[in-house]
Amino acid sequence: MDKIKQDTQIYFGSRKKIKVHRPGVIKDLNNPQSLALFFYISEKEELDHIRQLLHQIKGNHRKIDVFVFSPTYEMLDVITNKSILLFNLNDFNLFGSMKDPLQEKFDREHYELLISFAFDADLFTEKLISDINADFKIGPDQTNAKTLYDMTLKHFKNKAGFIDFYDQVSHYLSVLNIRSS
Repeated sequence: MDKIKQDTQIYFGSRKKIKVHRPGVIKDLNNPQSLALFFYISEKEELDHIRQLLHQIKGNHRKIDVFVFSPTYEMLDVITNKSILLFNLNDFNLFGSMKDPLQEKFDREHYELLISFAFDADLFTEKLISDINADFKIGPDQTNAKTLYDMTLKHFKNKAGFIDFYDQVSHYLSVLNIRSS
């Protein structure tokens, strides 16, 4: 029965319109006022890698929120870090719409920079990324990425770590030196 419910949620959620991203006012992308990280994961080990990345970069940013989506009904692990929001299909109704607590979080928060680590994003996940309010969005180069992100980077599967991708994003942001006057 869970498989039918999951397929129904993904089907209807994938049919929702993806917002075309338009960049906002950016002060300094090398040192954003607020940073959001988005992950699409299915295993606890990936959550451990996210924790390692967050621990590594925590002191570099004033505010970091981490959105972690797992397309299952099981909670992968207990989350004690208040910066991490782990959500799954239990946070959506049968028609793939966010339930109120999750929707309120998406509506309430606004970020200067979003970095997406959704390397194999499906339409449902792309919709989630499009719903995060951010002035500048960076993510892996994919088929539909042009409507989601302001900047995309090639992701190589043999160098699959989240830390490697974050380091690559940081490198390009420092080289581009994007700031408003």
